Amino acid sequence: MSPPKSTTLESTGNKAQALDEFIRRVEARFGDSVEEIILFGSRARGNHDEESDIDLLIVGDVDFDGLMEVVTNILLEYGELISPIVLKPEEFRKRRDSFIRTVLSEGKVLYSSISTP
Repeated sequence: MSPPKSTTLESTGNKAQALDEFIRRVEARFGDSVEEIILFGSRARGNHDEESDIDLLIVGDVDFDGLMEVVTNILLEYGELISPIVLKPEEFRKRRDSFIRTVLSEGKVLYSSISTP
């Protein structure tokens, strides 16, 4: 398997640092259980303001309480709110509602453990 792909938010300052640290901690805590982390919403579209939260779709078999512990620690340490939605890989592949279509068309993959040919 190739190493996970990880890219940072195209932004400067605290939000980018908070997001990088969130991804690092999620990868360390959940490892191969996380397939993808996708940025969506106003930050992915580029029409955010300073008060906008960081919307993430996390595809993986992840313990939500453990994930919220990471979210809380990032909020306390960086003052940045990360709003995750978690879908199991099977659910993500099966769902094709408007939310998933929007995430797929507008979202930015920040982390992927999926090998590409």
